[in-house]
Amino acid sequence: MNFRRGNEQIDAALQNPDIAARVAAIRAGNRENDRTYKMQLAMIRDAANLTQTELAQNMDSTQGVVSKLERSENMLLQTLLRYLNAAGADDVRIVVSMKGQEIEVDLDNVRDDLTKTNKMEAV
Repeated sequence: MNFRRGNEQIDAALQNPDIAARVAAIRAGNRENDRTYKMQLAMIRDAANLTQTELAQNMDSTQGVVSKLERSENMLLQTLLRYLNAAGADDVRIVVSMKGQEIEVDLDNVRDDLTKTNKMEAV
């Protein structure tokens, strides 16, 4: 058995038209999800009638940071909470549907827990 680098294995697999088509479809879906996510953050800010500069002031940050967050593909939950609270959100939740049942996570409680944890770590 010869060792083949991971990239070589991927390149070989992508020579199969069926696999290449599936990968292309998945990548296109991911790009669309990223675009939608990015638009939603800006839409939240717009709904609050805030500019990036105003939101940044509410976050004790800069307009450049807000711009970067709105283009980001990945964000820590604590950062998302700061963004949403700076936009004026007062009831932040995540609703997950599993096996037909909705599970709701109240992120305000998560924020409070994170704040307590950060204070304890500072001691």
